[in-house]
Amino acid sequence: MDTRSATARTSYLLTGALALGLLSACDGVAAEGRVAAPLTAACLTPESPVEPGSWVCGAPRVHECDAALGSHPGVIHVLPAVPPGSSEPVACSEANVELSAAGPFQPGAHDVTVRSTDAGGFEWCTSRLTVQDTLAPAVVARRLEMWPPNHKMRAFSPYDCLDIVDACDPNTVAAFTWATSDEPDDGQGDGHTSADIALSAARVELRAERSGGGDGRVYTMGWVVADASGNHAEGTCEIVVPHDQGKGQAVFSGAAVTEVVAEAFVVGGAEVSVGLDGGLPVVSVEAYKP
Repeated sequence: MDTRSATARTSYLLTGALALGLLSACDGVAAEGRVAAPLTAACLTPESPVEPGSWVCGAPRVHECDAALGSHPGVIHVLPAVPPGSSEPVACSEANVELSAAGPFQPGAHDVTVRSTDAGGFEWCTSRLTVQDTLAPAVVARRLEMWPPNHKMRAFSPYDCLDIVDACDPNTVAAFTWATSDEPDDGQGDGHTSADIALSAARVELRAERSGGGDGRVYTMGWVVADASGNHAEGTCEIVVPHDQGKGQAVFSGAAVTEVVAEAFVVGGAEVSVGLDGGLPVVSVEAYKP
């Protein structure tokens, strides 16, 4: 018997689906595998003052994550220092210096030390670099079409209707939150079928049918996309069953059937719960706290 909570089980299923390729990051996720250039040290002298906003060794620095494989803040500027046993400051340009870490740096806190490698070398200075990821994924939704209207169920994952770009996290995760149809399950002229929507966070199954007397059926799916830091985006995408293969476009005419993901689940670094208020889906997204 599985004793995990509903949230933990759903998170496990989403993670497993991703590992199996069912929710592959390659399916519509355009995250660049950029490799950041290494951090370098620049020596400061009276003749080369630091520009405003530059990072000076000894001072903390906060940097927004800007690359999928790790970020770097460019250059750390080093002031002259007085070596142990000496009374005269020495510029790093007059010594051989190295950095304790050159990056790329993942989100989190990093201590970067500039050291002299000369005989009798010493630690020149140390700075705390904090790399943060505060930007939500950028998502573009697509409109998909099912044809023919043969009353069969077809499965879709969130990645089928979403293009996702995240500057920092190559493993953003998408999930469905709710789904609607603008035609009833067993309406006039659509065949004698019911349960036209089978919804979970990882996938939705939709019946390929529409009313013969309408303009086509519009299924609308709510979705959420989150990265590992808990930044998220929400929106909708549509999957339509046109009335015919002519030029007419199916137009959403109001929700006749609404389904929501009943149990809370974890997606990326966010926890999602969905409810109904007056028949309308209400989505709550919070940072996941294990």
